[in-house]
Amino acid sequence: LRDVFHILDEYLKLDFLVESALNCLSAWIAYPSALEQLVETKIIQRTSSLEALKSENFCSAACEFLSNVLQMNEIGSAPRVTELIAKQILALQPFIQELVKLGQFDMTEAYCGLLVSLAEEQPDQFVEFQDQSLQLVETLLLFGSHPSPEILSKTFDGFESISKHLESTVIGSSSTVRLFQQVFLKLLGFIRIHCQLERTTDSDTEDFRQGDAGTGLDIIWDHLGGKLFCESLLHTLQEQITNQHPPSHMEATIHCLNLMKASFAPEHDQYIASLFKLLEHLPLAAVSGSVFDLIGGCSAWLQRNPNPYIIGCIQFIMRGLSADSVSISMSASKSLLHLSRDCRVPLASIYEKLRSACDRIVQIQAWRSESREIMLESLSYIVGVLPPSVAGEQFNSLMSTVLQRIHRLVTREAKSAEVAQLLDEQLLVYYKMLKAASVPLPGQKVAPCMETLLRQPTQVHPFHGTFKATFGMLGAIVTDFGSSAKVYERVCALIRCWLAAFGDRRVFPPRGNVAPFFVNKLGELLTLVAQWYIAHPMHPTCGLSVLTIAANRFGSYEPVQPVMKTILDRVVEVTLELLRTQPRTLPKHCTDLYSLTTQMVLNIPAAILPHPTFEHLYKFAVSALMMQESPQAIKAMLQFFQSLTLPAQSQEWQEVLNGMLVQKYGYSITETLVSCIAGSLQMSSIPLLAQVLFSLAILHGNGLRVWLRAVLEKTPITLDQHTKADFYQKIFMMSERIVERVRKPGQSTFTELVAARAYVTPFLRLVQAFAQHARRVA
Repeated sequence: LRDVFHILDEYLKLDFLVESALNCLSAWIAYPSALEQLVETKIIQRTSSLEALKSENFCSAACEFLSNVLQMNEIGSAPRVTELIAKQILALQPFIQELVKLGQFDMTEAYCGLLVSLAEEQPDQFVEFQDQSLQLVETLLLFGSHPSPEILSKTFDGFESISKHLESTVIGSSSTVRLFQQVFLKLLGFIRIHCQLERTTDSDTEDFRQGDAGTGLDIIWDHLGGKLFCESLLHTLQEQITNQHPPSHMEATIHCLNLMKASFAPEHDQYIASLFKLLEHLPLAAVSGSVFDLIGGCSAWLQRNPNPYIIGCIQFIMRGLSADSVSISMSASKSLLHLSRDCRVPLASIYEKLRSACDRIVQIQAWRSESREIMLESLSYIVGVLPPSVAGEQFNSLMSTVLQRIHRLVTREAKSAEVAQLLDEQLLVYYKMLKAASVPLPGQKVAPCMETLLRQPTQVHPFHGTFKATFGMLGAIVTDFGSSAKVYERVCALIRCWLAAFGDRRVFPPRGNVAPFFVNKLGELLTLVAQWYIAHPMHPTCGLSVLTIAANRFGSYEPVQPVMKTILDRVVEVTLELLRTQPRTLPKHCTDLYSLTTQMVLNIPAAILPHPTFEHLYKFAVSALMMQESPQAIKAMLQFFQSLTLPAQSQEWQEVLNGMLVQKYGYSITETLVSCIAGSLQMSSIPLLAQVLFSLAILHGNGLRVWLRAVLEKTPITLDQHTKADFYQKIFMMSERIVERVRKPGQSTFTELVAARAYVTPFLRLVQAFAQHARRVA
């Protein structure tokens, strides 16, 4: 190593080899004792000399090499080396100042990188409170005044290291705290200046605003605290407005506040209130997307403090929506969306004025379709908190424009891919509006406009008119756009939303037919979805999800049951045909098919038990369970098995299930599950498998013992060395699940306790059978 360093030291004397020699040295210094050899050969002194560092040709390579030296493990035991580098940097301060003033980039960047490395590796050099320490901090701050925000960004890691070192070493020193508060406030000022949009004509400033500025502000917030941070920027904004500074300066200050809005907490409420008061005096030229992003980000605060600020915010947003700038108009519409979602209740009192203002803007700016659609979604949120009669009228009025567009697209003669794309976009708008109007307030079960339906199930649903208008077009959409997977997904999402809005039995009374017209049409609707799926089974499986939700939420309604029975036979036939040919490549089809089947067993047993379709499903699940690699598909099939062991909805069906289990399926399920334990079933599926056995034990404790004994006698568990540890882990995980169920008797029913006892005995026999087999093998 000594010989290598002596050779490289000689090369450093040759100008044309300096850069290569320094790069080579950076690789060699990774070896132990390298630092000792570097000091002995005086390579560090030669590299850190002012002559080398001021050389335009060698500066970057020299600074990079010295940065690598500072990162060496042994550097902590060589304080003279770090002191030497620090002194040389300070000697360069006037030179650096001149470079920064001239806007020179490459050498400035190299010096900045070296100083940041010193701050990261030796932060104590900056906080020893000697003249040299303060000069190092001032030099680091000096880079913030460089015209390029990229140089400023490089200082952030250094300041973060200094801040953390201060936090761990000098807490309690008031003079130190004040000193470094001023340092970080200056850094905040540099970031704010670099966020001013008129500083450069290229994309540097915008990239900095959207990227590194947030990193620097996070560091400053953590050091100063939210109180001092907010006070500083609000004071700056107040001065800028009072003294009529350029609009870009005000905008940059607001942008900095906007970047930190996620850090606002209740203790910062007074600063947010001061901010909204200042915004009332903000000149129109200073209004930008950041202002509206900030207002939208404070929507939760406005919900808690609506008066007197929310009206002013809405007026401010209306100014933005009317602006000529497309980006400002879009930001304003997104801000309105945030406010409408979080402040629905206070905005309901001014809904009519807000609707009129939006209508006027839409007529003026008709070409801004995206902003218009966001406004429609915003208004839909507020409609959801209006009284039912008013809500229905207003929602139909809002939706009429969207329905007209959909109707025009559906009735076009040419059904091209472009038309399908336009239809998909309008269906998305429809979906968002319906979803917004249906969202309940926090802590409530349904949207306020539907609350009276809980007490008066026969009352006309506020969305009745819109659904009727939509239903008439669905047949044409299926016929003409059936091949479009995107349109299919969008329609299924819309139907799921309708199912939730018109009778979620988890909210409404089970037999309370809250929307008779909807239930009467539901059969046709589900038939339409099923036909679409059957015609295009390789589309996404969202059609199966719609049928699953319908079985869960509307399975108790008589008009739905015969339709679901007819649908199920054909859907199962088509899906199983696909799965038999591609059992491992279509996990989503398998998952959604067995989720649907489980809901049918639980909610519409007459449609599936006993039935040839059930037999097909059962046989496929038994054969495919061990082949599946998808955890979701395995879970769906295990839940299907478990559905046979859960209490049925009536005594009649309970007897049917018991008969099926005793005569055939109990033994078969036990055999399948034991094979899974000894086989390659994923470990993540074992807890659910244990739950299935537990449920089986609750229903048929004696039967489970008999079935387990018969299974073990027929097919002894055989394991090789590779699967033995895996088997032990599965057995251990299952035993944990049993203990969890019986450990707290106060939380378990007597039946569960008895079942657990019935389950433990055969479970132990399963372990004993393995142990006996292991002894025989040994």
